[in-house]
Amino acid sequence: ETGEGIYEEPVDEPLQSLADADVQYTRVGTLILLRIRPYNETEWRHLVFNTQTKDVVRLDGIAQACLRLPEDHGIIFPGGYYLATGVSKTFDTDVTSLEFERVVRSPNGEDVLYVFYARTEGRTLLLPYNVIRKEVANPITCHGYSIFDDGTLVVFRATSEEPTRVHPMQVWQTPYQ
Repeated sequence: ETGEGIYEEPVDEPLQSLADADVQYTRVGTLILLRIRPYNETEWRHLVFNTQTKDVVRLDGIAQACLRLPEDHGIIFPGGYYLATGVSKTFDTDVTSLEFERVVRSPNGEDVLYVFYARTEGRTLLLPYNVIRKEVANPITCHGYSIFDDGTLVVFRATSEEPTRVHPMQVWQTPYQ
């Protein structure tokens, strides 16, 4: 098998071969993550090849941060997730400058909270992943959060760039501790 026909994208230099490109890769369970820069181009392209389904998806969001989901379910990144089953989901939220900050696990092992943070804007993205359902619940964007010993999650959002006395807060009961 040559691999020809699995995935194709236009390039700036049409006469180049695969040997002319910069290619980096890593294996994550049944997935192969590829970082490719075609000849004479400045932008990297980020692809996920699923060895089970033989599908390829371009997910440039994995360049910012990419983590392995529990039990080799797949990967998660600031803009979404990709499962080993071939299910892919991206979120319609601003992911500019987000870096991985930390993981918070629930004591029951069923829920995992991935925290991404944009230092310059003070913005946080919380991605709650459920191992049983194999999905990320709605992403939570905020400007600050706290998780208390009883699992209470409090997030606040800045409503403007100007200093204010009052900040809107939301409170959730979560499995995280």
